[in-house]
Amino acid sequence: MEVRGFENQTRFRTNQGFNQSSRGLSLTVGHLLVEEVFGAATYTYQRVHIKDVEDSAPSLVKRQAAESGGVSNTSSLAFALTRDTRDSFSEPTRGLRARAAFEYAGGFLDADNDFTKYSLELSQYWPLWWKFVGHVRGNVAYGESFGDTPTLPVQERFFLGGVGSIRGFRNFTISPRETEGGDGITGGNKAFFINNEVLFPLYEALKMRGLVFVDLGNVFDERGNFEWSVKRSAGLGIRFTSPIGAIRLEYGFNLAPEKGERAQVLHFSAGTAF
Repeated sequence: MEVRGFENQTRFRTNQGFNQSSRGLSLTVGHLLVEEVFGAATYTYQRVHIKDVEDSAPSLVKRQAAESGGVSNTSSLAFALTRDTRDSFSEPTRGLRARAAFEYAGGFLDADNDFTKYSLELSQYWPLWWKFVGHVRGNVAYGESFGDTPTLPVQERFFLGGVGSIRGFRNFTISPRETEGGDGITGGNKAFFINNEVLFPLYEALKMRGLVFVDLGNVFDERGNFEWSVKRSAGLGIRFTSPIGAIRLEYGFNLAPEKGERAQVLHFSAGTAF
C-alpha cells in the first residue's frame, strides 16, 4: 500500500496564458495477480486552482477560471493492469510491457469534476544484429466528461511533446488550437503516439547506450471537424544508468515544423526510462 500527498505548481505562461497549482492525496494498493501481471487501484482527491489567467488564454481556460474562482475538486478511482516480461528494467533487450488503465472521477465519488479516462500502452523490445536492440512503444488515450461537467477539465486534457512522448517538440506543446493557426492551445480528449528506437552500446562499463529514433503522434479535441494529421520527428541520443536512475540526453528534429514550432529541441531527463 502506498499513501502519497502532493502539491504541484505548473506554469503554462508560454503557451496557454495561465498558471495551475494542485494539492491532494492519493492511496494506492496493488497485488501480483498472476505471473507477470500486476493489478493496482488508486484513489485520488485533489484540488486544482487555475489562476493568473491572461487575456491571451483560450476561452476554455477563462471559463474554468471564472467558475468558483478557478478552484475545482476531483475525486477519482483509477485501475491499472500491467504485464511485464522484459529481461531487465534498466537495460531491456527483449520482452513486452503492456499497461491498460481506467480512471473514473465524480459521479458517486462526488466532488466537482465528472469524467472518465482510458489509456493503453504497449512497449516491445527485441534483439537485432550484434548488440543492437529494437524498441517500439505505442500509447493511446481517450477522455470524456459526463454529468454536470461540459468538457474535460483543463488539468485532465492531453498534451504531447517532450522526452516522454514525441521528441523534437517542447514539453506539452502538441495540442489542438482554439483557432486555426492561433497560439492558444487547449489540449485534447484523444491522443496517440508511437516511439521507434534502435539502441546500441557506446561504453558498456558505464552502461551507456546510444540510440536513433523516429516518433509520431498527435492530440485531437471534441470538435466534430476531426482531421487526421500526424506530428513527426527523428533524432539521436545517449542513455545511461546512474544511481538516481536513467539519464537521457536526446536531440530531436521536427520533420515538418508549423507556425510557432521549433525545428529542433534538446531533451534532458533523469529518473526512469520508458
